[in-house]
Amino acid sequence: MKEKYQRLTSDQGMSFSDEDILSAMRAIPGYVDLTPGDFKLIFEHAFDLARKKILHDTKVADFMTTPVISINQDQHVSELVDILTEHNISGVPVVDDAGLVVGAISEKNIFRSLAQSAEVRPMRMLAACLTTPFFLTDRERAQQVKNLMTSPAITIAQDASLADVVEIFHAKDINRLPVVDEHGYPVGIISRQDSVRIFRRFL
Repeated sequence: MKEKYQRLTSDQGMSFSDEDILSAMRAIPGYVDLTPGDFKLIFEHAFDLARKKILHDTKVADFMTTPVISINQDQHVSELVDILTEHNISGVPVVDDAGLVVGAISEKNIFRSLAQSAEVRPMRMLAACLTTPFFLTDRERAQQVKNLMTSPAITIAQDASLADVVEIFHAKDINRLPVVDEHGYPVGIISRQDSVRIFRRFL
């Protein structure tokens, strides 16, 4: 149990010696009938309960980023590049003409398309990247977003929990999740960094 406690506190950047615990116990008014071992056991259970509470009680709506930056599926990749560059982001949700989320597109989709293009060879692509701010062939620039996007869309509801977010990120190996309302319209977005920031704030 001591090893588990030390690992738990070490993972969070904390370190408690038996003397630290005794000092804390002495600071509590009145008589405390606990041994350091008892205190560690209580701490371990309290920490685990707090972690579960944060995971399940923290809702997506509490930490999603708004407003949503998105792109229409019929827009061209050249416009996508402008959006990513302007907002310093690596991907956005894709919406249809009704505003519903139908997919997602990121830098990975663009590079995947380039890698499959007969016009581009690895050394030519590297040379172009070294001499221009961003390299796209005319074919890629003219592509519509819907031809390169990842679909169907992976989304999450506003009332989902942080635990749901972590599970999806792990299972789908993605970096961002569009948050949608009950009708499928985008209301926010969550990135892996957002979920990590929540853990750091509370733990």
